[in-house]
Amino acid sequence: YSFHSKNKSFYSFRVGKQALNYGVGSLLDIRETNVRRDFIGAKFIAEHINTRIDLFAMELMNENPGYFDDQINQSQKIAGIWITQIMPRKFFNRLDAFYIYTHRASLNLSQGLGTDSRHTIGAALNFFSHHWSGYTEADLQLGKFNGYPIFAWKFTQSFTYQLTDVFLKPALSATTAISSGDHNLQDSTLNTFSPLYPKGIYYGFVDNAGSANMIVIHGKLVTEPARRFNFTADYYIFWRQSIVDGIYGASGSLLLASDNDQRRIGSMIDAVGSFTFNSHFSFRCVVAYYKRGPFLIHDTSTPHDIRYLGVTAILRL
Repeated sequence: YSFHSKNKSFYSFRVGKQALNYGVGSLLDIRETNVRRDFIGAKFIAEHINTRIDLFAMELMNENPGYFDDQINQSQKIAGIWITQIMPRKFFNRLDAFYIYTHRASLNLSQGLGTDSRHTIGAALNFFSHHWSGYTEADLQLGKFNGYPIFAWKFTQSFTYQLTDVFLKPALSATTAISSGDHNLQDSTLNTFSPLYPKGIYYGFVDNAGSANMIVIHGKLVTEPARRFNFTADYYIFWRQSIVDGIYGASGSLLLASDNDQRRIGSMIDAVGSFTFNSHFSFRCVVAYYKRGPFLIHDTSTPHDIRYLGVTAILRL
């Protein structure tokens, strides 16, 4: 149900199955992979000129493999407020501030399996000036894991430089991100950052490690060799922030426990070529190579590097 007020404010109230998609997708995103991530619950949106406030309270949906058989996952709950302020024609042109509460009845971390209830408080700031643009985000997490305190954090910084009036219209970007890991598995405080519900493909097309207990350096080149054709090349380097903690999947669950003191996880390069024929049909080809670092080489469960090739055709009616 939506309506406009006399002062041109816009209000919307949504109940039912829906998506959560905010910011750059590092915390809440649709997860556009094989199957979208959905939640069920209520969301209230208020907009006035350049300010938007979202309030939501939901539970996760389990996507079962059959037809019309998805179920509510009552063990995972989320609620929060997300405020966005647009500042046109300013150097800092967008500010996001948010508070998100999440509850997972069962989460597997290096400290063990337990109930995880978190309060994520954060802010993100975008800037734009001529050829330069950038993004800064800082997150703090508090709460309880199996009744013991949580103190975790993440910081991200990105810079992009783009030339629109030269051949290939190149855009170069550099991003660094660091998120906390647990520094003592025997003490009562958990320091492992949780990415909540991020993009399905966040750190490249072979996302061996999510954004928990992670240091990432990411370089990116985007070009336009021809009209309707885009080419993108990415290079990533991954380290563990804490050598005591393991590495985690995109969902925040433990992927590999720490069985050695090596910090570097690996590196990856991927290349993506996209061609858009028209508004209805597009084509994409992805090639990626993930090279293991010392941490994965010393782990007997990861004996090989990873090579990936994907071809996608999209038809929109």
